[in-house]
Amino acid sequence: MIQNIKKLLFLILALCCLGAAQTNPITAFMPSPRFQFLNANGNPDAGGFLFTYAAGTSTPLATYHLDTLGNLTPNQNPLTLDALGSAEVRLAGACYKMQLQDSTGAQIWQIDQICDTGLEALADSVLLNPTGGALQTISGPLSVTGLYVGGGSLLATSNQSGTGILCMTVSCVEITPSINGVTVVNSPGTYITIANSTTTGTSLNTLTKFASASTNWIKRNDTSGSGSGSPQSAAAFSVSLTNPSTIIVLAQGPVGTFSVADTAGNTYQDCGPGQVVYNSSASGVQCFYALNTHTTASNVVSFSSSAGGTMSVTATEWTGGAIVSPIDVTQNSGGNASTGTGGGQNVTSNGTNTSAADLIIGIAAAQTGPLSVGSGFTGTSSQGLEYQIGSGPGTIAALWSDPTNNDSYGAMVIGFLPSTGSNSNAVITAITDTSGIEGICVAGCGTTGNATIQKSGSSTCFFDGATNANDYVINSVLIPGNCHDAGPTAVSNLVGRVTTSNSTSGAYSLVLESQAGGASSGAGIICANAGNSPVAVVGSSPQAIATCSFQTGVLNKVGKTIRLTGTMNSIAPGSGSSTLYWGVGSSPTISNLLQQAISQTSGFGIVASSSVVCTTTATGTSGTLSCGQNETNDSTASLPNGPYVWQFTSVNLTAPLFVGQACSFTAPTSSSKCTSYQLLVEQLN
Repeated sequence: MIQNIKKLLFLILALCCLGAAQTNPITAFMPSPRFQFLNANGNPDAGGFLFTYAAGTSTPLATYHLDTLGNLTPNQNPLTLDALGSAEVRLAGACYKMQLQDSTGAQIWQIDQICDTGLEALADSVLLNPTGGALQTISGPLSVTGLYVGGGSLLATSNQSGTGILCMTVSCVEITPSINGVTVVNSPGTYITIANSTTTGTSLNTLTKFASASTNWIKRNDTSGSGSGSPQSAAAFSVSLTNPSTIIVLAQGPVGTFSVADTAGNTYQDCGPGQVVYNSSASGVQCFYALNTHTTASNVVSFSSSAGGTMSVTATEWTGGAIVSPIDVTQNSGGNASTGTGGGQNVTSNGTNTSAADLIIGIAAAQTGPLSVGSGFTGTSSQGLEYQIGSGPGTIAALWSDPTNNDSYGAMVIGFLPSTGSNSNAVITAITDTSGIEGICVAGCGTTGNATIQKSGSSTCFFDGATNANDYVINSVLIPGNCHDAGPTAVSNLVGRVTTSNSTSGAYSLVLESQAGGASSGAGIICANAGNSPVAVVGSSPQAIATCSFQTGVLNKVGKTIRLTGTMNSIAPGSGSSTLYWGVGSSPTISNLLQQAISQTSGFGIVASSSVVCTTTATGTSGTLSCGQNETNDSTASLPNGPYVWQFTSVNLTAPLFVGQACSFTAPTSSSKCTSYQLLVEQLN
């Protein structure tokens, strides 16, 4: 009897536990938001180092953390642990080998094949691939970073959240692009790198323009050397080389084949006049220059000659010069000529410079000398090399004073061009700038090194005030480098379009339409919309669900080409069928429509993804866009997958142009809705 009672009590207890388990399902353990490492004594490994490599190799592999803006950013490698021996360590979708060291560099442990199987599976899996196109409802929030549709174009590049219906085939792989080794945390787009201005400089997430590098010539280094035998070297430069700069060299010695080199590895060439001989053709003097691209310390310039003998070399480094084709004018004189009696002035043949700010270099050598600097010139470490900064286009001449009667000499004058727009530095925009804005600084910003400037794609900018989603963006007239919401009407000096609505100033996302290659003048992303809310369709007429606008006349030229990439769906409870369209028009209603997909079965929605390339083949008020489309539709759509060719005709290309997506229902109800999950519009030329 007692035994039976025990069995009954056990059964009741088991049923109670089962009921509790059904009411409160077991959940996963919370992952450690910040990992703490211990040293060999079991204490926090304060100041220790975590080295991370690709599994089975010694190739460094980055881990990640979120920065203050919520961007996934690579950790240093090795990663230095804090005073608690902890760090934020997020793994990529790969396997690692890790090594932990203490603060003295002593190894504590090394473990191979550390993998996050969840991330590995995500990289190779399909997220939400509904069977037969069945809708799946996600009750938010849904957080997405780097969302791609069908393995194609990027849908979203910043965290998106919301509640709604998601029905698409998605393959998610997160990558962190880099430009010249600099990590870029924004979306794919077009980028350029250029040296930061050392004065004004650039700032992260601010607008950037190019400014000509200083045309103020600055002599940074000036050394010389002499002796018997080849080669001869000038003393090492006292200041590290500047990139870019111009190195100008005077070489003097017995007539022979002259050449110049330096420890930085620069390539030297003749300044133009060639070798000028004097002293009954026994001696020669020659000018060489190099366009330096190094930052080498203690650079040494050496001069070699096939003749040997007593040789001398003078080397000077200059900033402020043109970085391509730097020679403006060259001229030589002398060449076994003599100074005449009375120690008169040695004057080179005149040349005519074209720039107002040439660096005028005078080079001379005399059989006896000694030479002294002529009027208006400044000397260097050698009596044979002098300079002045030009004051305007016109005649230039180099002068010396030689006290020796009838002294044989050789001389030359060279005009070096100053920097121009082709030798520019990156600077933050001024509040008065209405043109020449290149993009947004996304990496390497500051007053040293090279800045990475994003010219197209989704990016982030500091705004000087509130924003409304899809408004046009211009340069701020209040805060240098900031963006400003210019409203819903296109303007001539636009930077892009803001993608979110915000009540105050701050750093917000936008799609760049750069002036130097955006919607108004060349290739670029015009719109990139994703994650839009369902639109209720009223009546049986087609209704636009997402649109994007071009500036007036942008496509009114034969050969202009755009690409439309999108995913849309219809939700059609009840009876009747639904149709999805691409469309164009002179207003957001985009009444000029072409079918993309038609549902076959009453009461079912459809999902369609496609990429369309359209080229202007006729212009004017009745223009034509000839298009080729490659689409992927679900099984309920009547149009099969594959490429199609069709045209938008009677398009007014002289007016503002709208492109976008639309849908319709044959028997709409109050629940009939369509959604644009992606609308990416690109101008290709």
